[in-house]
Amino acid sequence: MAETSVTFGPFQFFPDSALLQRGGEAIALGHRGAVLLHALLEADGKAVSKSVLMERGWPATIVEEGNLPVQIAALRKLLGARPDGTDWISTVPRVGYRLLTETTEVLAMPEIVPDPPAVAVMPFDNLGNGGADGYFADGITTDIIAALMRFKSFKVVSRNCSFAYRGRTVDTRQVARELGVQYVLEGSIRRQGKRLRITVQLVDGASAMHLWADGFDGDLDDVFDFQDRITERVASLVEPAIETAEIERSRRQRAGSFALYDVYLQSMACLNEETPDGNARAYALLTEALAIEPDNAMVLRHAAWALEHRYTMGWPAIGPDDKEKCVEYARRGLQHAAGNARVMSHCGMALLQTGKDYDAGMAVLLAAATANPNDLFVIANAAVGTLHCRADRPGARTSPSWPAVGAKRS
Repeated sequence: MAETSVTFGPFQFFPDSALLQRGGEAIALGHRGAVLLHALLEADGKAVSKSVLMERGWPATIVEEGNLPVQIAALRKLLGARPDGTDWISTVPRVGYRLLTETTEVLAMPEIVPDPPAVAVMPFDNLGNGGADGYFADGITTDIIAALMRFKSFKVVSRNCSFAYRGRTVDTRQVARELGVQYVLEGSIRRQGKRLRITVQLVDGASAMHLWADGFDGDLDDVFDFQDRITERVASLVEPAIETAEIERSRRQRAGSFALYDVYLQSMACLNEETPDGNARAYALLTEALAIEPDNAMVLRHAAWALEHRYTMGWPAIGPDDKEKCVEYARRGLQHAAGNARVMSHCGMALLQTGKDYDAGMAVLLAAATANPNDLFVIANAAVGTLHCRADRPGARTSPSWPAVGAKRS
């Protein structure tokens, strides 16, 4: 009995034998690629969620979601371009992927919330010393990946995916395309006598332009202390660099968009103006967004922040119940924070500053600092909250262990 096959474009796929042919010639798919292609074909042009594809490709296995875009990128490369120049496999934002055929109806997609940006941390290059410091380069890369994964404002590709590029000279833009990321963090180490020099740069994946770069020097006598300090420093600097780049990207490319992620970026830009008018514009955007997604922790966090900051600065009230609204947004934001240190930090400050709920506010601020000790904004808020409690409540029991770090609230 002949094996059943599925035809799309110039391709013929045999699911039972996992064979893909083009013009009668076999194309090497690999087991996982064949399974994912089969799942996409079964959907008959409809989107297949990432969770379904992960379950089909890695059944009963716990793996990083970053493995999926690597496999999809490999499939796209094997299939090449459609007659109109587009990929056979298209990305459906915040959903998954779908396979386009000649009969697939290309519908106008409704405006969908863009995913938060993603960053890939590439294996640091070991320059000189015959590779003897390779363990240190790998340790630095792994620690930075782990530290960045604490941040919720962007995604981080797993170590296994980024380390697949070890020892290869690949254009940053190609890496970004294949891994589905907007930003790439690169670095190198070089031994100079008893000292190590580390250089790190954050690169825009689309343009290959450097967004931020820095260098660090340390003594080999205390390698692991140096490694910890580099990890903490890089993690604390990457987040604001990505946030700034995303705000600029929104201004250039998506002006006027009402996708919720863009509302977040637009409100950030307005709040950073540090003016009553900018604050009011941000709050108007955020309240409209809450009418659509009332439980969105990111939006609730910024709505609470806008009212808390307005109250703290002594600017004219937007409404008669600003203080009550601020506390309400903060409490709702905490209900949906899911461990997001920034959400916790903003909401905790709103409870403390505006609601005067010192015990709850400080508990939330310190929990946020514990959740992500690499975020300078979160640590600064914990320190400011401690000082605020001491000023308003002499003798209050607050932790003295948080340094009085100054940082712009962002």
